[in-house]
Parts: sequence; C-alpha cells; structure tokens
Amino acid sequence: MNYFRSEFYRTIRIKALYILFILLIISCILISLNFVNSIQNYSSADYTMFMLSIFTFTSFILAILTSSILNGRNLDILKQSISFGISKKNIYATKFFFSLGFLLLTLLLLVVTSSLFSYYFFSDDTPAFETSYIKIINMLPLIISSLALSHWLNVIRVNGIMTVLGVFGVYIMSSDIVRLLDNLFFKKQILVNYFPANLLEKALDSSKFELQVFLIGVFFLLLFLILGYRSFSKKDVA
Repeated sequence: MNYFRSEFYRTIRIKALYILFILLIISCILISLNFVNSIQNYSSADYTMFMLSIFTFTSFILAILTSSILNGRNLDILKQSISFGISKKNIYATKFFFSLGFLLLTLLLLVVTSSLFSYYFFSDDTPAFETSYIKIINMLPLIISSLALSHWLNVIRVNGIMTVLGVFGVYIMSSDIVRLLDNLFFKKQILVNYFPANLLEKALDSSKFELQVFLIGVFFLLLFLILGYRSFSKKDVA
C-alpha cells in the first residue's frame, strides 16, 4: 500500500502527463473545428468516421507515450524500490494500473469532447453517435492490450523506436504478414482473423457489439501482461 501511495504521488507530479493531456484535448477541439469548417455538405456519418479514425490512431500513440512517461528511464528509483523489499510483481502491476488509469481518463475525455461537437452539429442523429460508441467498446480491449504491450517493452528497457515499431507492427501491419503465412501454409484465411490488425478493422466496420473481437482483445491483453511480467521478473535491474 505504501508503494502504491508513493507511486500515485509520483505520477500526479509528472508534468509531461499534464502537457500530453492538454495537447490532446486542444488537438481534438481544433481537428473538430477544422472538419466542420472545411468540409462542405458533411454528414454525421462523415464526422463520426473521421473522428473514429483519429481516435484509433491517437489511442495507440497515447498508449505508447503513457507507458513510456510513467515507466521512465530512472533505474535508481526502481533499484531503490526493490532494495526496500517491494516485489517486482507489485511494481509491474502498480505501474500498469496508473498507466491504464491515465489512458482511460484521457480517452474518455476525448470521447466526451468529440461527442459535444457531435451533439452540437448533429443533434438529430442519435443513431450515428450510438454506433460510434459501440465501435469504441468493440476495440477498447485491443487498445488496452496495446498499452500492455507497450508496458512490457518499456519495463524491459526496449528503446522508444523499437516500442513504436512493435506496437504498430502488431496492431497495424500484422494482418498483411499473417495473411501471407496463411496463404503459404493453410491456403486460406485462418490465422489472420484472430490477429489485432484484422480485429481492429472488424471493430471499426461493425455497427453492433462484436463479442469475438472483444474477447480476443481481452486475450491479447492478458497475454501481453503475463509475458511482460515474466520478462520483468527475470530481468536483472541491479
């Protein structure tokens, strides 16, 4: 509990988080204003799809940055925590908990901000709003699993460029690679349907709750958390 409390106070004093938060909210407002001012004869569907694409890309960037900022590169603090008897399990779980909290809070406020613009400009198109919320729920476990992957790579001190490549490789580019493997070994699409990039496309294309996408997203979340903890527990930080 003492470590949790000290990590909480350390987290709320990190200025980079506040700067990141403010920049994202301002960017969301400016992007929304630019859209409605520059696109002629726009519809609610145009706006929601545009903001969903922005939201999706931003979510993965935010997951990477949040994990990187909260994990930091200060080995002295980590060594000190371990020397005081704090288990690596508690350290790993606590850092992920605060990363997740900041990610969800920021994403929630981004959704609220874009929704306010939606209701202002398209107050008579409730179904379009509801569909966008369903899409976000569908891909939420995938977004959180990208945070788990970023957390894993950061706690074992993988450099920032490789972390970005790893996350975008899994969540954006993996479908093409897996599709090639499917064609080579199975002659039909089997594996690709269960990889994050393809699941993300399915989540964005669907207008209803996709239980399969949601559950597989949870599977990847748990997988990356377990693999990350196992890697961290074996890593020598002395």
